[in-house]
Amino acid sequence: MGSILGMEAVGQQLPFKIQSLTLRYKIDKILGYQSDPQHESDGYVQYQINGQIFPNGSSRIIAAPSTKRATPWETLAELLSAYQKKDTQLIKNLFTIQSQAKIEQMLSDKQKRGRFLDAIGSIQHMIVFVGFEYKGGFVVLIQTHEGEPPFPFYLVQESGQWKMSSFEDTGIMVTNIAMCLWKKL
Repeated sequence: MGSILGMEAVGQQLPFKIQSLTLRYKIDKILGYQSDPQHESDGYVQYQINGQIFPNGSSRIIAAPSTKRATPWETLAELLSAYQKKDTQLIKNLFTIQSQAKIEQMLSDKQKRGRFLDAIGSIQHMIVFVGFEYKGGFVVLIQTHEGEPPFPFYLVQESGQWKMSSFEDTGIMVTNIAMCLWKKL
């Protein structure tokens, strides 16, 4: 399996290198694994991806108030800064135009908005496990609180910048990869 050494960095300083990777894990060792016969063989699940992996969640993104959004890592550093400030307008601006209506809808309910802002405002850093090309965009599996499984963030390029997207995945590959990597901790 290919890898890039881990580090703690603002998104602008985290290298963005896409390479072909093979992720192979023993199925019976994966908590929360969902059967995926297309990628299973001899008791293992194997996924071929194009992306970047950080072994054992060894890279952390820290907040940056402004970036060029030239890589997914930069956009995530800016998103983290917006989260910490609980700034809904900054958060909304980091999403694609098509996703902004969904964000506005989510934030329109005062009670839900308050709970959401309290939850995201406590995030100090994002632990990056892997990022990979997926369905026309880029999925990043990140842990925001210790002990929790990695959560997928989906980004796409819009007008030359990486932006967050409200893409909803109905497949099992992303979830299985998250569970595989989380189990390795």
